[in-house]
Order: sequence, then structure tokens, then C-alpha cells
Amino acid sequence: MNFDENEPPSVREERFVAERVARRAARKSAPLDSRGAHLGAVIVTVALVLLGGHGGRHAVRRACNVTFGWGDGF
Repeated sequence: MNFDENEPPSVREERFVAERVARRAARKSAPLDSRGAHLGAVIVTVALVLLGGHGGRHAVRRACNVTFGWGDGF
């Protein structure tokens, strides 16, 4: 929304309205990318399942081993 100082306000406002309409149409037609949210939900669910069935240090070790492969470091 850049404008020239010498541009009449009415012309500037019409151009701004056209730009807003174009951006709104582009946003509405763009596909929703929720891949990251789904991946995060899966990771949290797996961690909760692994931690929920066991207690304490063993659950943390098991979760780290399954997730990252370094659970034996504890």
C-alpha cells in the first residue's frame, strides 16, 4: 500500500480498496496448510501415550528412546 504524495486522495483510496479486495480474494482461495499442526498433535499424543502408561524415569527414558533414539543417556 505505497502511495505517491502527489496522488489525489480519492485515487489513492480507490487503489487501496482494490488492493484490499485482491488480497482478501487471494487469502480466501489459498489452501489451508495445517500439516505442522497435525504433526505436532501426533508428537504430543505419542508422548502422552508413552508417559501415561508408566511412571517416572522409565517413561521419560522410553519416550526419549522412541522419539529421538537416545533414551539410554539417562
